[in-house]
Order: sequence, then C-alpha cells, then structure tokens
Amino acid sequence: MADNPAARPANIVPEIPTHNPGLIGPYGTSRLYNQSFDNLAYGILQHGIVFGLAFGLRWFQPRKALDLYYLSTLFSLTAIAAAIVFLWDRNPITVLKFNFFLEHEAIEYLIAFKVVLAPRLVARHPGWTLLLCWMVLSLVTVAVSLTDHYKHGADIVVWGAFSSDTALAAAGVKLVWTWATHKEVVEPFSRRTREIRKRLLRVDAMAGLAMVAHGVATMPVPILYTLVIYDNLSPDWYSYAWFAVFVAFLPAIGLPRGAFPDIEWAYHAEALGGSANSSKTTHAVEELPKAL
Repeated sequence: MADNPAARPANIVPEIPTHNPGLIGPYGTSRLYNQSFDNLAYGILQHGIVFGLAFGLRWFQPRKALDLYYLSTLFSLTAIAAAIVFLWDRNPITVLKFNFFLEHEAIEYLIAFKVVLAPRLVARHPGWTLLLCWMVLSLVTVAVSLTDHYKHGADIVVWGAFSSDTALAAAGVKLVWTWATHKEVVEPFSRRTREIRKRLLRVDAMAGLAMVAHGVATMPVPILYTLVIYDNLSPDWYSYAWFAVFVAFLPAIGLPRGAFPDIEWAYHAEALGGSANSSKTTHAVEELPKAL
C-alpha cells in the first residue's frame, strides 16, 4: 500500500519555514506524516468506537460484557457488518477491512476463551481478560499498521482469522456436545430450575451450531489467499471462498436469534448468569421467575 501524500487533505496550517529538502516541494509538510501513522489512527478510531460502544452497552461491567449471549449477538452483528464493509469498500485490501477483521477475530477469541480455552479465567477475572485481549489487539493493530514496511499486514490478519475461526469452531462443538450429552439431575435442583437449564443449554447449542458453521467455512480462506498471492492460483478461488463464508453467515445470524426468546425472561433472574454452563443455575427456586 504505497504512500500517496497527494491524496491527503490540503494543509490547514501556515507553511513552516524550513530548508529541509524532504519538506520542500509539492507535498510540503504533509510528508511529516506517513502511511503507517494514518493506518494506526484509523485503527484507534475504529477499535475505540466499536469496543467502546460494545462495552458501554453493558454499562462498562466486564462480567456482563463477557456474557455468552451478548458475545453471540456481537458475533452476529459483525456478520451483518461484513456485508456492509464489503459493499461500501470495494478495494479488497484496505486498512478499514484490516481493522474490521481484527475486531471480528477479537470477538471470536473472547467466545473461545469463554467456552473452551480458559473458562475459569474468564469467570474469575473478567476485567483482566478484557484487558489482556485489548492489549493483544493493540499490539496486532500496531504490527498491521506498519505493513508498508514489510508488506505482510494482510498475512497477519488472514492467518489470525484462521486461528480464531478454529477456536470458535471448537467452542461451538463444545456447546453442542454439552447439550447433546446433558443428563438431568433430580437433586438438588427443582423442576423449574431443571427446565430453565434445559432451555439455556438448547440456546447454547444453537449458538454453537452457528459458530461451527462460520468457523469451518472460513478456515479455507487464508490457505486460498496464500496460494493466490504467492503461488499464482486463480483469484476466482478466493472469491468463491468468501462466497462460502457469506453463505455460512446466514445461519450464523439466524440460529442464535431464533433461540433468544427462550432466554429473554431469564435475565430477570440474576442467578442464571450468562449461560447454561453457569453454576449459578443451582440457586433455589424462589430466586427464579415464577412464570416460564
């Protein structure tokens, strides 16, 4: 991505008296800023808005922000946002897309950490989990912003997506497996608590199916991208790989939403937590809603 100072807005400050030959010419002091600086500024803006809103909608409470159903909703919204990004920005490789994919991958990693990679860490230290994920996202964004120096920012993004999609698919498999192998325990649970837990497990499983569909469909993309860029494979393969990803987006958007009526009432009971896997579903019946 070559730097083009002429494409930047005109200077809005007076000229600086300088004899530096690098600052004299048609581009003037605009050369004080390079493309890497612009890339990082875009990254700060995008990540700040996206995750600021996502965190703010949960009243800046880490535990609520890491609720499995809320993360599933964010995951589905990124699927819709992907279509908007691809239609609005027709250039296949841009900083806007880089940052968007990093945000999408961050949500996938959070889901994977919540479900399969480090569920105890997320449950005990939600604030530290979010801080750790933000620091990793920041470091990767800095590396991608410097892509003009080594030309491999896209490689970092696409192979990071391969890793996050693999982890997401594993999380989805675990959610479906937990639902499929669930056995009711009569004691010490009440009938009402068992029914709630069964419903929430079903919701988890439907969200898990969406995660598996998306994760498996997206895994070939980085492989085909590498073959197209470095091994002269026909670019049509890359296009059809993304076509398959967007086909998988349809169930990824619809499956969790179809199950959400089962959990809408559950949020009135603080004891239920954010998933059927929460041990807080063992609370007494009087703490649960009176009507299902």
